[in-house]
Amino acid sequence: MKKTDIKEKTAVVDQSASRRRIKKRNAFIVVGVISVIVVVLGVFAGGYLSRMINDPHAAFATPEPIAVNATPNPYTPAPGETEPPPTEDPYDTLSNMGDDSIMNSDIINIMLIGVDYEDARQSNWYGKEGNAFHSDVMMVLAVNTKEGRADLISFPRDTYVEIPGVGGIYKMNASLNCGKNELDQYGFNPEVENNGPFKKVCQTAEWMLGGVAKIDYYYAVTMPALKQIVDIVGPIWYDVEARFDNGKRYYQAGPQWMDGQAVLDYVRVRKPGHGGLPTGDQHRADRQRRMMVAILDQMKSAGTLVKLPQLMRAFEGQLYTNVTIEQTATLAAFAYRHLSDANIGMHSMNGAQRTIFHWNFVLTDQRNRVNIIERVYGAKVDQMGSFSAAGAENRWARMLKTVYQDNTRKVLDYVQKLIDEDDKLPLFTPTPSPTPTTPPANTPTPPPENTPEPIVTPPSEEPVAFAEGLPERRAFAVAASVRQYTDAQRAMVRELRTLYDNMRNSKTTTITKLSELQLKAIQVAKEFKYTASHIQTPCLPSQTYVINSPWGLRYYTDKSVNPITVNFN
Repeated sequence: MKKTDIKEKTAVVDQSASRRRIKKRNAFIVVGVISVIVVVLGVFAGGYLSRMINDPHAAFATPEPIAVNATPNPYTPAPGETEPPPTEDPYDTLSNMGDDSIMNSDIINIMLIGVDYEDARQSNWYGKEGNAFHSDVMMVLAVNTKEGRADLISFPRDTYVEIPGVGGIYKMNASLNCGKNELDQYGFNPEVENNGPFKKVCQTAEWMLGGVAKIDYYYAVTMPALKQIVDIVGPIWYDVEARFDNGKRYYQAGPQWMDGQAVLDYVRVRKPGHGGLPTGDQHRADRQRRMMVAILDQMKSAGTLVKLPQLMRAFEGQLYTNVTIEQTATLAAFAYRHLSDANIGMHSMNGAQRTIFHWNFVLTDQRNRVNIIERVYGAKVDQMGSFSAAGAENRWARMLKTVYQDNTRKVLDYVQKLIDEDDKLPLFTPTPSPTPTTPPANTPTPPPENTPEPIVTPPSEEPVAFAEGLPERRAFAVAASVRQYTDAQRAMVRELRTLYDNMRNSKTTTITKLSELQLKAIQVAKEFKYTASHIQTPCLPSQTYVINSPWGLRYYTDKSVNPITVNFN
């Protein structure tokens, strides 16, 4: 064989091998980013993701379709030469392209983040003033390289947390907003290169895990990624359980084809007022799981890898990570070799959903939290009592105590002036009726004399002058020259003063006592017609904030409490 023939054949082989490497590399990237979306949207249920990770061979071995007029590979084995070696094992493929530097500890923790960002929310979207996008899905993937297993720990978006380096009262999904820099006003901006928001989510998850886990890596995706994936793989056939609407788009119940926008609208519904879908985080999570199962079924049946270029473009600007392709390959190789449905643990740091701090929060079940940390990391940590349901209530009561005392004192001061003025007047004493006399028996009654009718002077229409600065009082008596307020009204004021004094003299209080004080103060204010500063507008500790109510506390705009202002909607 001539040298030129050998060179030409070698060049062809090199080009073919290069194309295979690129194809495998692209296939791996697509599987990786799809896996991230699947995880972020909570579809580990049913083992779909574990099977996809555990059997990437099918993805890599799927040939690209050959066009009708495609030119075949010009290389054919020479006489006496053996056939090309068999396809490389997927584990070897991933290992060869991998970077083992990520496998530097017994447990590797990776933060998976879903950001509620989409272009439609950039302006004039109710509830998102300031484009305050949040990390509405947060999970830690703990890969145990020593024991050959993995655990997924999910955190509810509304979890009451302390964001490291910030303090204040925040939901966990606001941790993304607290990682802003000087170029990024709100914490996440797709046009600003800043890994601070994602790092802050990682730090907050570390705090939730008691400091036993270091989270160095993250993957984050935005909402349009899901929409674009669906539009590429084709519409999804899905049985919608009830009619719903979202963003002035309306959908009927029943089996139907759903495009990317419809799927995104469906999995986003969480609050009431959007048709007949069940509301709340748990129901939304259930819908996400069911929908993602349908998407994965469609991807498997539609030959998705044929559309590799489109899939790659779909994630442009929607995937954020500090994990390199080579490091991801190493993780995938580990998953291929070690992971199965049986050794992927699922954990949720759930808790009680409560309306507290004038918002809806999830107050972590601390016993469950401690148990999860011990099962996953083998470490014992203390319960964080301040962030339990009881601890949150105590903190909220302390914050509200001064507000409630100030409002009640204003009501008492006002009413006391009225009563002091009223006490200067005499008590009302009714004139006794004359006792009728019985005429003697058999005594004729004299005929009535022609007595003229008495002249009745009509009452004066002039208003009664009261003390300066006092409002017109209710006329409970027959005349304004006597006391106007009854014993029952005075007893009502004494009861309010007793509640007020007890709270003022106590170092601690409770949500129940605060609610009792507020309701009694409003009752007294209504009885004595005190309306200053909207004092009669209630806002109980267990309510969301009521506009104009002096009983509410806008701590979330007070930088002495929350250094970074975040829109919790």
